[in-house]
Amino acid sequence: MQDARDGRLGRLFAYGALVRAERVVGDATTSGQQSIAKDITQNLLMLANKKIFLREPAMIVIIELARQVIDSLPYSP
Repeated sequence: MQDARDGRLGRLFAYGALVRAERVVGDATTSGQQSIAKDITQNLLMLANKKIFLREPAMIVIIELARQVIDSLPYSP
């Protein structure tokens, strides 16, 4: 039981570290970067749905990732 909890926390912290280090998005224009961002978001949602105590930190990471994706998109008025 403890191993599963540790594994979930480890994945959450790993995804959070990647997002906070801004190593996921880049310029978010390549399909590979978009695919990675999508996979991370899906995995974070899966973690958030498994345990209630993971919901808030997972959502914080997802919001930060979304902010990075939006900021990386080219702006054309």
